Amino acid sequence: MIFDKPEIFYKQFPYKYWLFKAEMLHEMIERDESNFNDKDGNLEALGGSSKEFQQMLKYELHFTYYHQAEALFELIFALEKVMSESKYVWLEMSQYKPRDMQRFTKKIQRLANGSDELRTKKVNLTDGREISFYEWLIYDAFVPEIKKSEEQVKVSTEKVDDILLFAAKDLSDKKEYNAFKHGMRVLHLFDHFKIGDKEKNKFELNFDLKNSFTYVNYPKNKQRSDGKAGDVQAVTKGYSPKQDLMKIKLITMLMTGIIEVRKMRFFGTGRIMEFLEFDINKKLAELSPRTENLTYTLHAKSEDDD
Repeated sequence: MIFDKPEIFYKQFPYKYWLFKAEMLHEMIERDESNFNDKDGNLEALGGSSKEFQQMLKYELHFTYYHQAEALFELIFALEKVMSESKYVWLEMSQYKPRDMQRFTKKIQRLANGSDELRTKKVNLTDGREISFYEWLIYDAFVPEIKKSEEQVKVSTEKVDDILLFAAKDLSDKKEYNAFKHGMRVLHLFDHFKIGDKEKNKFELNFDLKNSFTYVNYPKNKQRSDGKAGDVQAVTKGYSPKQDLMKIKLITMLMTGIIEVRKMRFFGTGRIMEFLEFDINKKLAELSPRTENLTYTLHAKSEDDD
């Protein structure tokens, strides 16, 4: 089936996986601490607490978004390669070559920095027409039954662009995601942070860090060539569970459009995803974390100082 009918991918790909998981996690986060269920007493014996449990739920929701964003771009970049032979997208996604991850990361960074390589990309159809890559992505022109207005196409492609831009910006710096995935190197160190004049007891700034984690970073451009330690940073990042959930919902909408239209093409059943006219960036800004980023840098001696 995999090789004779590779388009089965569109019928079975669990693109709602991240949304189901996120809705479950968010519901548990919103409840009180009675979620902490330790029937066998094992967690209590290890010193576990309901506070730690809530923290774990928030972490899991935040990094579920990163996992989904990564999967979104894997899907889109694979479709970009196979185009009219899109039934082979699963095989393309599974075919990793040396340096593929490096190319993937660089492309994400270009998109995050404003590259219009996907926005201006065109798809040439067999009937001589030319449409944008975004239109092809969510409407697949090879499905002739789809009826859509120019305004519908305009609004939908604008929303595709908005979603890809915020996802690319978040994913372009994967230090926090890698710190979570590789060794769980993200620590909750602060509930709040204050800056003020202790002597005069005024000019006090309060930073709410209840939803934050800290990881250690060694900036590549601040390391020494002689092998001795260079600069080291403690980066504290704030996050918002409500914003994470909203981003996951938006990416799920885009994935629905991509998958369902091709399910319709290959299997005759599916649905069209129509985006509504609303300001995605404004909505995400309303849900932003109270404190986004605090960085403390310990500067090392330069090689000239030795």
